[in-house]
Amino acid sequence: GSFATLEAESVGFWAVGQDCCEARGLFNCGDALGQKTVRGGLVVHDFSSVDERVKPFYTLAAQAASQVYGLTLPENPVFLRWAENPEEALQNMYGEAVDFMVVSVVVFFGIVPVFAVLLACLDLSLTKSSDTGSNPKWHPETVDQMRFGIDITPRRYDRELQLDLHGMRCYWSGEVLYDYVFFVANKHMYLGCLFCHPAHPFSKLERMCVCAIATCLILFPVAADRA
Repeated sequence: GSFATLEAESVGFWAVGQDCCEARGLFNCGDALGQKTVRGGLVVHDFSSVDERVKPFYTLAAQAASQVYGLTLPENPVFLRWAENPEEALQNMYGEAVDFMVVSVVVFFGIVPVFAVLLACLDLSLTKSSDTGSNPKWHPETVDQMRFGIDITPRRYDRELQLDLHGMRCYWSGEVLYDYVFFVANKHMYLGCLFCHPAHPFSKLERMCVCAIATCLILFPVAADRA
């Protein structure tokens, strides 16, 4: 009798949702509305680094409900969203993620030409290389040293250039955006593995090794903390 009472009073699974229920009753989240046979759901995890974490708010709501109705709340309650067919609901979520990715790619390739036209209209082109004297701020001798990735034809660079790259100097080509892209290509942890200057003191292989080690040191502790 005591075991049955304890089991009835202890609630470890909580159906949750956002903006789909009243303060007391009228729970219409997920497939709960009009579906009395729903017996499944998807467990809610806070794995996203983009969206706001919701589990702390669900925990507060569960604590309030447990106090109102005299229920026992376990230390780590499980929150889930009602789903008549959890597998189908999971596939729908995956499809929405793929659709978002496709739309993002399409928008990106649509924005780039517009952005290029805007730069040209404002006379802020990213890779202006005219040395005819029409642009007195353009320095072709400096641009000639600002290389990306690898040199198909091997060439020699001055020791001073390598020291400048080691000191993260921002070369002045005459175009702010061009200089910024050059700086990011040599500074960024991931992009630098492919696009850093051929003569950079830190080789691409060294960058890849450091990048792999740093990524593991970041991902594994975060995954362990959220497990």
